[in-house]
Amino acid sequence: MKNNLYLRLIGATAVIVLVHVVIAKLFFQISNINIIYALDAFLIFLFLASGLIIKSKKRDNPEGFVGRFMILTTIQLLSAMSVLAALSFVNIVNLRFVSLNFIGVFIAVLTAQSLLLIRGVKKQG
Repeated sequence: MKNNLYLRLIGATAVIVLVHVVIAKLFFQISNINIIYALDAFLIFLFLASGLIIKSKKRDNPEGFVGRFMILTTIQLLSAMSVLAALSFVNIVNLRFVSLNFIGVFIAVLTAQSLLLIRGVKKQG
């Protein structure tokens, strides 16, 4: 069950980010498209690492899962905002567009992760 949930997390993250990459390639006419690709790669790394953390812990009590889930979500959000803060110091032409784009994809992946983890816990309980 844990492996199935982890594979679903990987699949959801990959699908959302790949759809974003395709949309970015086809429709975004900006000069710094490589930054968007790098941010998408960071999102994949961030959510795969967090999936490994959730997978490695035993989910024997719901209260422990809620605590780990809240800590994990907070760390993910702080990591994303730290990357955006670091980007603000780099001279990027469309920083607002890139930042809003990154936040949109981050929220989509975070929502998918949250829904999958909550469903996984409900099925076990």
